[in-house]
Amino acid sequence: MLGYTGRGVLNLVRGNASEAIETFQEVFRVCVDEEVHTMHAFVAARLGMSYSAAGRFDEAIPVVEDALDRETSRLGGKYTWFYLLYALSEACTGIDELDRALDVCEQALALANANAEHAHRAHALRLHAEISFALGGDPQRVEADLSQATHLAEERRMLPLLAHVSCTRGTHLGRAGDAETAAIALDHAAQLFQQLGISDRTDRLAKARRASLRRIASPNTPPSLRLSTVNNNPGSARRRYEPHRLDPAATILRR
Repeated sequence: MLGYTGRGVLNLVRGNASEAIETFQEVFRVCVDEEVHTMHAFVAARLGMSYSAAGRFDEAIPVVEDALDRETSRLGGKYTWFYLLYALSEACTGIDELDRALDVCEQALALANANAEHAHRAHALRLHAEISFALGGDPQRVEADLSQATHLAEERRMLPLLAHVSCTRGTHLGRAGDAETAAIALDHAAQLFQQLGISDRTDRLAKARRASLRRIASPNTPPSLRLSTVNNNPGSARRRYEPHRLDPAATILRR
């Protein structure tokens, strides 16, 4: 099972979402059928992240929520709890439940901070920046989150995360109207993805970069088109929710 789980993680990092889903679905089935409780929650989190990577957010959420609700989620280590919260926040972001996504992401960030899990903190900071910007948060706070994530990732040579941070920064700057700097950030992300052998990400970033540069070359473009928002329908109503929080006092956390 550990070998298959490792294969799934590798496919997820490389951007092979379909292969990651196929692998984690099989491992998840074994966890359920054979009652492998100690791995169930971790595999559920990774399966949820794989669904989100493929844009299948509605499938990710029930898998992760079920793992959070089960008593078995309390048997995992602190990293398991973090990944469940991260996966849920990421999926909620994908379906535009941004208030819930931010709340859950901040729980994940607090957990990483409390346990000095710096790599996890870097991942949570990048996601926090993405959600905050989508909610119209303070641009300086967004950049501070991204700068901290970059620093932590560079110290640990976390190239996949550095690529994602540069991608998030480029998207943020582009939508804030700084198309030239956005193009530089997207170039950097594309170079890192190319180093990692993730060609589809490189192709998509090249298109995004060209779009940014076209905005520079089009001075007559209305500001409303240059300064687009993350949410394509910003006036749409978001569903209310009740925060889902684990009780730390009732949770067995192991490093």
